[in-house]
Amino acid sequence: MKNILILGELPITGQQIKKINSLGLSITYHAANDSPAEINIALKKSQFVVFNNFDLNPHLKNCAHLKLIVLAATGFDWFDLRQADELGLFVCNLPEYSAIAVVEYMLWAALTSSKHYFDGISRVKNHNWIKLGLSGADITSKHAGIIGYGNVGKLLAEHLKTFDMKITVNTKQNEPISEGQWAQLDSLLSTCNFLFVCCTSTLDNKHLLKFDNLRQLQKNSIIISITPNEIFDLDDLAKFLNDRPDIKAILDLDPIPNTHPLLQCDNAIITPHIAFMTEETIIRRTDRCIQFLEYYLNNQPDKIPYITKSIQ
Repeated sequence: MKNILILGELPITGQQIKKINSLGLSITYHAANDSPAEINIALKKSQFVVFNNFDLNPHLKNCAHLKLIVLAATGFDWFDLRQADELGLFVCNLPEYSAIAVVEYMLWAALTSSKHYFDGISRVKNHNWIKLGLSGADITSKHAGIIGYGNVGKLLAEHLKTFDMKITVNTKQNEPISEGQWAQLDSLLSTCNFLFVCCTSTLDNKHLLKFDNLRQLQKNSIIISITPNEIFDLDDLAKFLNDRPDIKAILDLDPIPNTHPLLQCDNAIITPHIAFMTEETIIRRTDRCIQFLEYYLNNQPDKIPYITKSIQ
């Protein structure tokens, strides 16, 4: 029986285990803190690998014999693609498994930042029914600027159209936008009421958003981001939010130092990289991994979203 090695974190149900076994695969697990020697022995005994929250880069030279490597995540900017290509590895990721949850997070953020519902709830708990100061703003018919037009950006644009919002999108290159129009970054920043940031991180867009271009945002604009931390110069973002108390930001971030000034900004709400975390998404993630294994075993490589060039 061939073996699939699961490295790091991948919740898996009994039904999913049965599905994997039905494909003729046994399962071995190793945590991120297991010794390199243990990991390398396990790699040698396996034909397939699925990994998440695990740094596979130091082990890539021991992966040349593997049939398929599945990164159980969307982003892969940290992964050593060059070495993987040089070794001829077949690596794929999960480009769309969390899109639904992430878009719902951004819709929640848009509504939360435009209304005073939580303030109203707090008042009522204190037996205060006065409405003064609780007027919010509509998001319908406002201008949404979206940075990134992958699976998340496209689904977000579709949902925002139901609010009759004007949609402007910025990507690295000009491309057709079925829900609106493409624009240069500076133009998008200077005209949008809501700035939705959902692009992936690459070497080309590190610190794409910094003080000098964020300052172009209109008064009372709202920044909503589920993108990797590196897209922002976070020091600049903190300075900008302190200088512009009219701006609000809701950010889903990876950990930053406890002393970072961004954590002290009264006009920023920060969540700990949980936009993707729903029960359905966690199950969907493992289901996608199993699906890609099944595609490989059924000789359907064209259905697998490879990120290495070996198969292309």
